[in-house]
Amino acid sequence: MIRKRKEEEILEAVRFKVNDTIDNNYSKKVRKYTDFIYPSGISTLEPGYIIIDGSYTACLLCCNLPYQVPKTFLDDLINFKEGVEIYLKQRPVNNKAELIRDITQYLGFTKFKMNTGGEDQVDSGLQENALSHSKYIKKRLAEGDDFWFISLFIVVSADSSSNLDVKLKSVEGLLSGKDIFYKRADFRQLEAFLCTLPVGRQNQRMLDQTERNILSSGLCGFYPFTASSLSDPEGMLMGINQHDNGQVIIDIFDTMKYNNANMIILGGSGSGKTFTSQMFTGRFRMQKIPVMMICPLKGYEYRPLCENVGGNYFKICAGSKNTINMFDIRPVKNLENNDVSWLASKIQKLKINFSLMFPDISERELKLISTILKSVYEKKGITLDNASLFRQASESDFVSLTPQLKEMPVLADVQQEMFKSDELKKRAEEMEEFVTGSLSCFNGKTNIDLDNLYNVADISELDNPLIPLAMFMITDIYMDRIKADITQKKVLLLDEIWRLMKNLLSAEFVLEVFKTIRGYGGSAIGATQDIVDFFALEDGLYGKGIINNSQIKIVLRLETNAAKEVGPVLNLSEEEMIKVENFGRGNGLLYAGDNHLAMAFTPFETEHKLITTDRKEILRYRKEV
Repeated sequence: MIRKRKEEEILEAVRFKVNDTIDNNYSKKVRKYTDFIYPSGISTLEPGYIIIDGSYTACLLCCNLPYQVPKTFLDDLINFKEGVEIYLKQRPVNNKAELIRDITQYLGFTKFKMNTGGEDQVDSGLQENALSHSKYIKKRLAEGDDFWFISLFIVVSADSSSNLDVKLKSVEGLLSGKDIFYKRADFRQLEAFLCTLPVGRQNQRMLDQTERNILSSGLCGFYPFTASSLSDPEGMLMGINQHDNGQVIIDIFDTMKYNNANMIILGGSGSGKTFTSQMFTGRFRMQKIPVMMICPLKGYEYRPLCENVGGNYFKICAGSKNTINMFDIRPVKNLENNDVSWLASKIQKLKINFSLMFPDISERELKLISTILKSVYEKKGITLDNASLFRQASESDFVSLTPQLKEMPVLADVQQEMFKSDELKKRAEEMEEFVTGSLSCFNGKTNIDLDNLYNVADISELDNPLIPLAMFMITDIYMDRIKADITQKKVLLLDEIWRLMKNLLSAEFVLEVFKTIRGYGGSAIGATQDIVDFFALEDGLYGKGIINNSQIKIVLRLETNAAKEVGPVLNLSEEEMIKVENFGRGNGLLYAGDNHLAMAFTPFETEHKLITTDRKEILRYRKEV
């Protein structure tokens, strides 16, 4: 049947004159609202589908379902893709007592029939199956379950008959995998389609043919319909779920949902790792969460966003005016183990500094340096007693509620003491460049204000051997700030984290950061494009440890060798491995707890202007200003 309404007739129905509306019979001239929501044409000439305003639509009738269904039974179908809709109709059986009585009678009759014999093997098997099902239903009803009848329809739509056929075969494959017996409503497509409309005019004969019984515990597997996207109430927009185009909003600080707030971002060159990292940190800043970043590669790419949000951008490199004193002791009063000596803890960290400064340093030399460090601090009046860290207030001092720290030693003080040791004299000479040479930014008092909500440390202009040293020093400073207030959310981003994974002591320190930062209300985010070096130390022990201590994992496009390194650690399926090797820029896998999603990490227009590294886009945006 083909029913069409001309455009002129529709226009005539909505074109009224003022004097017509005054007429008492004007209602005769007004068409019903249904005329405007009905389709302009429906074609039922083909047996396998109907055409509704150019849309090719076919219905599948689910005639039988598995006896027991798990939770989220229909998730794969619900989130399949555009053009697949599910209609479920159900009705309860209210008289449970009568139903139990009927089942009891059936059980007695079936047992009697089986005991008397005379049935063939096929009938006997069917009767045993029916008997076990009846016993199960009776037991569940007695335990509080309710009895329902349901009908399930799948409506598939496409823009052409060929696309419809492809989509139907995909849906049928899913149905078969779920052990759902189905059939196409050929020659009855219009009747089936009308059964899915909320107009109260269902074809009872078709409903009877598709109806089956189910317990309420099984019906829960259909309701509520769930989506694979995540939406935490106080979360941050991470991106778009490629499966259902839904927004993925995650609150990484939700301790009820995630064991920790740590994140690891793995991506090859050109995969969008830097872009994605900045998008996240910018959104954390919008939530007024302090962000501390270390950028060992192309640090200038982080500057536009940092300055736009009023952040603190500083460079550590040869000739830089910014100075960080690696010998600063910053007391953390909120530690549970307040009886631990701050000086002793600092000396252990300084040993890591010197091992990064001199990669070939021996254990003997480190022990000698430890002794010298202790004596250097003692000359400043600082001992293992924590109280010695603060100077006594004099009458000339202003009244202050905050205790004043004593003057801290600098690298030059340590060098002078090392010259006095025959075994360390050569090391002292090697330190000259750090004390008076081009790298004197490592020698002096700290002149960087880290109280800003957005801090970016650019160390990308340092020589490669010095980058791990700078990363460790700045991480140590950041961690002291993170520990200062355990009630405040904080984010620490270590870009190109693999640089700290090549030294045993620094790798242990970073792993400890990922293990303990949760206790201080913080989140550690590691990003790396060098996957091989990330897993190189101790057969990947520290790299795997960081991943295992990160509840949020993001895998962008990787080269084949890198994907093979990551695959076993994250238990990537064969399909996920193929995706990882072929993702476009800014697309990747998101692992949030037990949820695995294919994501598009899409920025807003303003974000894109500030964090894009594409030369053509930057030129275009500059012309727009």
